[in-house]
Amino acid sequence: MGEVVGLKYRAFLSYAHKDAAWARWLHRSLEGFRIDKDLSARPGVGKSLRPIFKDREEFTGGHTLGEATVAALDQSAALIVLCSTIAAGRPAVNEEVRVFRSRHPGRPVIPVIVEGSAPGNFPPALRFALDAAGQVTTQEITFLGPDLRDAADGKSLGLAKVVAGLTGLAADDIYRRAERARRQQSRVRMAIAGVFLAVAAGGGFFAWQNHQKQQTLSEIEALVARYSPVSSAEAAPGAGQGLAEAITAIAQGAATDPRYREALDLLKAGKPKEAEPLLAAVAADKKKRAATESKEAADAYRNLAAIKAVSDPRSAREAYAEAAKLDPDHVEGMIRHCWFQMEAGNLAEAESACRRVVAIGKAGTDDRNLYWARLVLGDIESARGDLVRARATYDEARAIAQRLADADKGNAGWQRDLMTSHWNLAAAGDEPRRHFEEVVRILRDMNARGILAPVDEKWLPMAEEELAKLAP
Repeated sequence: MGEVVGLKYRAFLSYAHKDAAWARWLHRSLEGFRIDKDLSARPGVGKSLRPIFKDREEFTGGHTLGEATVAALDQSAALIVLCSTIAAGRPAVNEEVRVFRSRHPGRPVIPVIVEGSAPGNFPPALRFALDAAGQVTTQEITFLGPDLRDAADGKSLGLAKVVAGLTGLAADDIYRRAERARRQQSRVRMAIAGVFLAVAAGGGFFAWQNHQKQQTLSEIEALVARYSPVSSAEAAPGAGQGLAEAITAIAQGAATDPRYREALDLLKAGKPKEAEPLLAAVAADKKKRAATESKEAADAYRNLAAIKAVSDPRSAREAYAEAAKLDPDHVEGMIRHCWFQMEAGNLAEAESACRRVVAIGKAGTDDRNLYWARLVLGDIESARGDLVRARATYDEARAIAQRLADADKGNAGWQRDLMTSHWNLAAAGDEPRRHFEEVVRILRDMNARGILAPVDEKWLPMAEEELAKLAP
């Protein structure tokens, strides 16, 4: 991937007009893909995959490419080809592949199947070798690539394979991180739903109804949905619940505090950054009265942090740290403090916060946070090279998930977390074959019970492949 340096585009996307909808989706998904901080520092990877050149040129006749298209091909580090039976017969697609391969034989070519089956959906320049003059021969070759259709890789796994091809990263790095982010997103949605159920049941929800126009549950839910976390940093444990609590508190406070009122209006206008100084002022005022109102002040800082995380997740770290000082017994706040410190690479602070969660969390009430705390502690110990201790800590997380998974076989979330615990233990070198056997067993059981989500189905063949590698 060293050729990325000095080139204008991370990739050139070649496709037939009939496949334009797929091209738009893939282009948008690749340019919006966020690469984790530790991976982006590796040579040739970078923080994002922007820009991707999406060709819009249509041939008006003949088999030659325009100068702008050839220049874009020359300035692209890779070529992505959307493969379908229509694309296989399009001169434009074939010529783009031929020119790219002949002029830049060392750069990657990634076929992405959207219709048909190989090799019939591959253009000739992708099916056959080129001669010294760059012309297509009759010697068959093989290019491997993902299939975006639901019956095959699907969009999620397919996208991860394209990212792996563009960056040179190990596919497992992309897959596991994508799965972790997906689990976090699921927890975010569940947390939001839980908050709204609790809020709707409480008597104070409509206390601010007379402020300008009535605030309804759907309006607050719409705001939470709008600002829901999308990156791994934003989707810290409890991030969704924290955001829901923050927006609800701001809406309630708008009836009596003009700063909350203005902040709410800014959030509705899509300006969370402009709302931050107002929320910071409220938190600072409450901090002055912290001797008697420390918990209220901590709530204010957690509200501020939840909003900061929308526009700049890193800046939320300071607010969560302030809240943790003011209210060190708030389990949810402490696990978020732990997460953001870990994301910043502050291992000592993250460890201290996670151990506080372990100390104050109560089994049966705080199981999710106790599980997360041990996972993060295991990651910290692994990062420090202490795999013996990391394995022991991961196993403590596994024990929590095992207990809950055994108690509720139909709870897909806990079954998935149990599977993840075994995967982490295998990755840490703790009897990898035994743990991957458990991963496969859990996924097969979930599938048999009908609780394996479509997006999770791809993990079973992955786990089976890992297990096959460990065969005696």
